[in-house]
Amino acid sequence: MSIEVRFLFLTVSLTLTPSKNAAVGKGKFTPCIYIAIRQEEEEEEEEEEEYKKKKKKKKKKKKKKKKKKKKFEKQKEEEKKIEKEEEEEEEEEYKTKRKKTEKKNKNTKKKKKKSKKKKKKKKKKKKKKKKKKKKKKEE
Repeated sequence: MSIEVRFLFLTVSLTLTPSKNAAVGKGKFTPCIYIAIRQEEEEEEEEEEEYKKKKKKKKKKKKKKKKKKKKFEKQKEEEKKIEKEEEEEEEEEYKTKRKKTEKKNKNTKKKKKKSKKKKKKKKKKKKKKKKKKKKKKEE
């Protein structure tokens, strides 16, 4: 049989145990008082609070790391986008320059062909004239 009384930081429990010299069946009991200071419980509570605080700090650190990581990833993505844009611009510039040069080359080729044709025509004319002159002389 036990009775427990709790104060602020003190728990007092009164336990009645049968005495060693008591005759069996007579029901003699001797009171034993156990006083337990709730210091252990307080320490456990403090440890739990510290553990919770540490956990919160860890969570905060993890959140900060995640934020930093996200920020870093965003920055990398932006840099990649910028690089892609620059490459595209360079490619476009290259293409336009190439087109211009190709156009120029075509034009020059055409001119050269025309001039060659003209030269050939002139040569043919000259040959014809020479042949005509020869024929006239022969006649």
